[in-house]
Amino acid sequence: MKIIKIGDKEYFYSNDIRENNEVRNSFNKLALETFDLSFDGWYQSGFWNENYRPFVLLDGTRVVANVSANILDFDIKEERKKTVQIGTVMCDHDYRNQGLVRYLMDRVIETFETSMDAIYLYANGSVLEFYEKFGFKPALEYHQTFQTYPLISTFKHVVLDPRTIASLQSAFEQGNAMSSARMKNNFDLVMFYCTGPFNNSVYYSEVHNCFAIYEDGVLYDLYGKDADLKTILHELGNGTSITLGFMAEGLLEPVTAVLEEDTYLFVYNKLENIFAEPLLLPLLSHA
Repeated sequence: MKIIKIGDKEYFYSNDIRENNEVRNSFNKLALETFDLSFDGWYQSGFWNENYRPFVLLDGTRVVANVSANILDFDIKEERKKTVQIGTVMCDHDYRNQGLVRYLMDRVIETFETSMDAIYLYANGSVLEFYEKFGFKPALEYHQTFQTYPLISTFKHVVLDPRTIASLQSAFEQGNAMSSARMKNNFDLVMFYCTGPFNNSVYYSEVHNCFAIYEDGVLYDLYGKDADLKTILHELGNGTSITLGFMAEGLLEPVTAVLEEDTYLFVYNKLENIFAEPLLLPLLSHA
């Protein structure tokens, strides 16, 4: 750890906390207080790897501010892009408006801006001007909806265990052939969702030989080499409307939308804007 001074107060700074139990637990406590979000199960299951890097400030042994860098590779229309998504931006209530998050944002940007194709983040409407100060500009994402007709589903709910996780990982490595932006080399992030908020949302079809992550009318992603997307959508939707959590090539014209209320996409303007053409990065890549 490094001692730094902000204003008239000293803090410990670190961007390597994953294997420090005391600091990681303090980070997790702040995440629970801020977002009602726990990273503990992800860590304990062995899926938190070096691609998710919290940059933290500590007052003593207590994490009081964080900005995380999520390192992600995508194949976007068959071209590999190395990116960083900034997320889990949080600051203890008693330490806000003192420049702590600003310090951490600067550290994340200087760490990655020469080695990545793009840096981006998602923010709520109350902090839009804050991120513009760091060189971020608004960008658009697109989503698609599909109206289904009733069709008997061949998908069965999957209980995750070592065997089914291995099968899911194998399918993930085959990728989503219909998606115009496929996340690569980060199955660990998929497992953050599948061992957490979507642990009851994993389905498998022997007929289609693919896994679907599906919940409440959203098909978050689909993993399997030769899946028939339209038939799968009809089976899962069974007469309802489905929103896709990825951009499916050749399915429908994209529709401009904010997928979550009061959530905005920002792109670092000194690097490439990978969203210049209609695109949706898989929702399971959000961190």
